[in-house]
Amino acid sequence: LKTRQRYIPEPWIPIQWAVRLVQKAGMHANIADPKIIHDVLKVSR
Repeated sequence: LKTRQRYIPEPWIPIQWAVRLVQKAGMHANIADPKIIHDVLKVSR
């Protein structure tokens, strides 16, 4: 019986995903305060 190891993504993958999500939301004007976009992107670096 083979035990399957659970896949754990690299730590940066969820961060990159979140950055893209915030950028897309900002592009489509779904974020009321543009400063939020800048703050989120600053934290992700």
